[in-house]
Amino acid sequence: MNVELTATIITGMFAGAATFISLVEHPVRMRYGAEFAIREFRPSLKRAHNPMASLALLSFILGMIAWMRDAGPLWLLGGLAMVANGPWTLAFMRPVNRQLMDPALELSSPRAARLIARWGHLHVVRSLLGCIGFLLFASGLAAR
Repeated sequence: MNVELTATIITGMFAGAATFISLVEHPVRMRYGAEFAIREFRPSLKRAHNPMASLALLSFILGMIAWMRDAGPLWLLGGLAMVANGPWTLAFMRPVNRQLMDPALELSSPRAARLIARWGHLHVVRSLLGCIGFLLFASGLAAR
């Protein structure tokens, strides 16, 4: 299997999972209130963190390999979209994650409700970056 196809598949996995979380999982959590949403969020974050970070990083690496092999600029752009998930997560999502994971957080408080709602909005950016990366890689494949 070639690098470009593998990059596209892995990026599609990231984009699909992130989009599912943003469009399905998180809204369902929120339907039952902030306290329920946070209780469900905590183990979900622990399960999703490593696989999602690995997919984003691998997508970036494979995109860069494809670009360095002269596959075209779409691979560079797609890889950059995928690696942008790292700084976005560290700068904006990680502080919210830490607060949501804090055992001292009063789950029924207005602050908790604001945090879990903010997390949902921030996660949409990750979904968009994944979809952009996937579309760029798929366009690179189609252009071959």
